[in-house]
Amino acid sequence: MQLKRLVLRNIRSYTDAAIDFPQGSVLLAGDIGSGKSTILLAVEFALFGIKASELPGSSLLRHGKREGSVELVFSIDGRDILIKRVLKQAANGIVQDAGYLIRDGVKKDATPKELRALVFEILGYPKDLVGKSKDLIYRYTVYTPQEAMKEILTAKKEERLDILRRVFNVDKYKRIRENSVIVLGALKERRKELEGFSANLPEKKREREELEEEQRGIAGRIAELQPALGEARKMAREKAAALEKAEKEAREAQLLRRELAGLEARMGAILEQRKRNAAELERTAKEILVLENETQGRDIADHAKGIMERMSALQSKEKELRAVHQSVSSLLTKKEQSEDTARKVMTLDDCPLCRQRVAHSHKETIAADEARKQKEWDSLLVKEKQRESEITGAMGALQKEADELRKRQGEAAALRVKLQTLGRRRQDRMLKEGEQESLKKEIGQISVRKLDLILQLGQKKAAEEGYQSAKEEVEKARGKEQKAELEHLGMKKELEGVQRLLAVIGKDIREKSEAVEKLKRLRGVHEWLSAFFMNLMLTMERHVMLQINKEFSELFRNWFSTLMEDEMLSVRLDDEFTPLIEQDGYETSIDNLSGGEKTSVALSYRLALNRVINDVVAEIKTRDILMLDEPTDGFSTEQLDKVREVLETLRIGQVIIVSHEAKIESFVDNVIRIAKQDHVSRVVV
Repeated sequence: MQLKRLVLRNIRSYTDAAIDFPQGSVLLAGDIGSGKSTILLAVEFALFGIKASELPGSSLLRHGKREGSVELVFSIDGRDILIKRVLKQAANGIVQDAGYLIRDGVKKDATPKELRALVFEILGYPKDLVGKSKDLIYRYTVYTPQEAMKEILTAKKEERLDILRRVFNVDKYKRIRENSVIVLGALKERRKELEGFSANLPEKKREREELEEEQRGIAGRIAELQPALGEARKMAREKAAALEKAEKEAREAQLLRRELAGLEARMGAILEQRKRNAAELERTAKEILVLENETQGRDIADHAKGIMERMSALQSKEKELRAVHQSVSSLLTKKEQSEDTARKVMTLDDCPLCRQRVAHSHKETIAADEARKQKEWDSLLVKEKQRESEITGAMGALQKEADELRKRQGEAAALRVKLQTLGRRRQDRMLKEGEQESLKKEIGQISVRKLDLILQLGQKKAAEEGYQSAKEEVEKARGKEQKAELEHLGMKKELEGVQRLLAVIGKDIREKSEAVEKLKRLRGVHEWLSAFFMNLMLTMERHVMLQINKEFSELFRNWFSTLMEDEMLSVRLDDEFTPLIEQDGYETSIDNLSGGEKTSVALSYRLALNRVINDVVAEIKTRDILMLDEPTDGFSTEQLDKVREVLETLRIGQVIIVSHEAKIESFVDNVIRIAKQDHVSRVVV
């Protein structure tokens, strides 16, 4: 794994910053509190998200900001991967929002938990650690915050062993032993259950033998009953066949009686119908006679044409009358206008057009002319009045003729209706006469059929009388059959009950026998787990831990001797990975060491732990990166020079060091300077 770029927005003292990481050794230089360690914490947050105890959101989001984010670009096996995580201020505190991961150009939006699982997969970390609250492998191979490594040195032995077991994935042996104890307890309980369940197996076998003997006895009695049952069934079938034949004859006689009754009813209905038809024929004959008398020699001509001609003439006269009225109105209008003109002229003094005085002679001329016109119009009015009178008289005559024709038309229509009625009555008479003839023939047919039915009923009388005795014989035969059937059924039910008990007991015996076999296997498994497997897991754990301890202790001594060239001071690990410090041949506590010596012990332990984890957990992809947070706290000038040798010996592709020691700048490949001004950190270019 190699870091390439980190983008911070509103993370602790950073508002908006981007850091590009080169390969090789990199120093994050700057004053104490300038924001160097924030960069390493931001990298951890980008990879794994917030952690309630070690990396809470409140320690990352810049004060006063509602949202912040970290974007990290890193490479694994030459493939670039970008991951982005977001922090938000919510009602219940600072929480993570959804982020995304880009791999091979494909963007995947994901929740914080999904991103964590993806990162574990990419880094090759054990999947069973995804749900853990601490990222132990990352913390002890890549990045350990200040003071965190000293905590493992001063922790209690059992606590330190538990941490190292989880880091080296050796705690699985302990979990296996603990789970084995649980399994042994469960096996013990199961063994008790099986022992209790199978305790009465011999008694169940004896009970099965008794039931089998009872089953054989019942089966024998059923076999003895079979002949009598067969005879009863045969007799019942024969009697039932005789009864069926008698029932058939009786049903046929019943059908004949029903048919006879139906014929008699039909005969009565026919006679009644002929009586009604005769009365109706008499009424129809009288109606025909009356209608013939009423229609004899009557005129039924259609006068519609004459009526239409009169109405057309009336319309024409009405048109002429309207023209006369219009002419009279026009003449009266002209006469009124002429009289008005004459009056106005006689009272006129000056001409309205030329403004000259009008002579009296001129007025008289105009008045005489208008009087002449009025006389002509009066003559025309007299003529138009005469014409109006003539037209009105003609219209009255035409209307009278039309009314007379309508009267004749109505009488003809009534006569035609009577003629139609006469035709229908003649048709009705013919139909009724035909119906009477048909009914007469049907009476003859019914009489013949009745005689035939009476003869057939006489033939079936004997069969009807034998039906009752056949019925009684069938009931007796069925009674005997039912008794035999009940006895047989009772034995069968008794046999089935025994067979059900045998099935239940057989199943119980099989289950108890299987329980006995399971009990044998459980005892073998219990003995194997308790006497062999748990001891094997303990031996394997000790063997693995001894191998790790041996390599760890050797690396620990080598790194410490490199950092501290003091022959009077040496270190090693005991069997429980506790650092043992000897000074002048005597063991001493780490608390008695100077600050630089404590830091040397912690850094040596840290580097040794890094190497061992990378060797033991073979799948991890973070073996080529190391982050050291203030690794030289309290170092002398000579010890700082030793750090150069350490870096050269590490042979790690990317080493990121956080330090305020200026001397370290001389033996790293790259320096990234961090400065802080007005509470805002930035990268100094």
